[in-house]
Amino acid sequence: MSSSNHGFLRKLWSEYCQGSTIYATRHLSSQLRIGERVWWFSWIGLALVACFVAIVDVYDKWNVSPVFISYDNRLHPVWAIPFPAITICPMARAQVELFNSTDVYFRIDQPAGISNLEYYRLRAMLHVCPYMSDFYEYNDSLKMNYVQTLKFMSIPFEEMFRGCRYRNNRVDCATYFSESITDSGVCYTFNAIDAEQLFRTENLQQDYLYSTSYMDSYNWTLEDGYLDEFDPKAFPLRPIGGGLLAGLMVVLNTRKADQDFFCEGPVTGYKIGIHSPDEMPSVQNKFYRLSHQNVLTLVLKPELTYISQKVKKYPYYRRQCYFSGERYLRYFKVYNQNNCLAECISNITAQECGCVGFASPRSEDVPVCDGLDLFCPVRSLYKAYKKLETTDRENEVQHPCGCLPACTAIKYDVEISNLPWDFEAYARVLGYPTNEYDSMDPALLLIAFKSKWFLPLKRRELIGVVDLLAKCGGLFGLLMGASVISFLEVVYYCIIRPCRNDYPGRDALRQVFPWVP
Repeated sequence: MSSSNHGFLRKLWSEYCQGSTIYATRHLSSQLRIGERVWWFSWIGLALVACFVAIVDVYDKWNVSPVFISYDNRLHPVWAIPFPAITICPMARAQVELFNSTDVYFRIDQPAGISNLEYYRLRAMLHVCPYMSDFYEYNDSLKMNYVQTLKFMSIPFEEMFRGCRYRNNRVDCATYFSESITDSGVCYTFNAIDAEQLFRTENLQQDYLYSTSYMDSYNWTLEDGYLDEFDPKAFPLRPIGGGLLAGLMVVLNTRKADQDFFCEGPVTGYKIGIHSPDEMPSVQNKFYRLSHQNVLTLVLKPELTYISQKVKKYPYYRRQCYFSGERYLRYFKVYNQNNCLAECISNITAQECGCVGFASPRSEDVPVCDGLDLFCPVRSLYKAYKKLETTDRENEVQHPCGCLPACTAIKYDVEISNLPWDFEAYARVLGYPTNEYDSMDPALLLIAFKSKWFLPLKRRELIGVVDLLAKCGGLFGLLMGASVISFLEVVYYCIIRPCRNDYPGRDALRQVFPWVP
């Protein structure tokens, strides 16, 4: 570099240091001794590094997790959300006249053995009775409709449901309860949405229906809510307030002769599942048990999660949720995390076992696991959940199923009260006949919301673009004493100022004009 160029740059640097809005640059001019300049160069360099590290940390927070979930700032009424779907599964799987598991157990090893009809019914019961697998094991797979056999043997609906009340009004149980096929066999679900709205029936097997619900629910989606905010007859049914009088009461009944200890072990009663009306029911791993001669009270506290308008602009992998229509499911028309997991586990099971459980959504070309493969779906399920737990700990967005939560989701926290109820003594006090209690075991289920108000959760923007600029500007101001004007000064002295004075070497005489603010 020539001496003229060197002198030009020194004067330009000196002018910048003396006139910059970053006050500390005044200490870098040549007027100070070399030791003092080294001192200020070092501290300004450290401030630059600290500023850079802090800004990178702020940017990572904005880029990786721009969304957080917190409680909303106002209460919502419970009638804005649906009453949950209630799935009731009797632990007595068959009428004793159609299949007597105790009798079959003692006769199967006898010379006469059991009939072909009993054999086929036994094979069907193995799909829903985990304790039976300790006594029976078969290697072959049968080509039979297990669901139709289970439905034929199941307790008749009219015998099991003795009475229903909703919102303190007597209602017809058959109107609001629909048959549903779950991993616990033939169950009945209250307040389930129309099966045609939930399933893509064209992609499912045609041997049986997973749900027989027909109630028109096209005026509601969880994401958009009810079309008519104040229609008390809208479906799915909605609560009108808190307390037992605004809830559901179901009187259940099972004959003592139908209680089967070979199926579920030394427990009797019913499995109760609580879920959103637009979810496929599953009660094998998560349920509440209602025993005979007991009253089970479930008090609900809804937990609704929805999304703010500002977060909707983010892609799904940044907001960590899906809107309806963003994630296609082969077997379901409604996306939510439970439906997605049900389909994913079915796909994983079909890939590993070549078959699936009878209650899993499947296509026409996927068979039901039986024989040696009867428990393959259970092993596959454990493997799938183990993978999900591993990826959740590692905070990976892309996990084996990719089943992020829906942006609008609801679940119901439950407070449980379970007390014995002597139905026979109660009937005797009221003067009713008590003969039927010699052969019957009733039970009572009560479900209601705890309060008519609830506080939902909301996905909010943790750091917006304006917040990001404000934080970065604050760090620059704190550590460097800089602002946007300071950046403009750097651009000016690096580009505009040299052009204005002409670059040294083109002409004989070069002069740096004094800067006039």
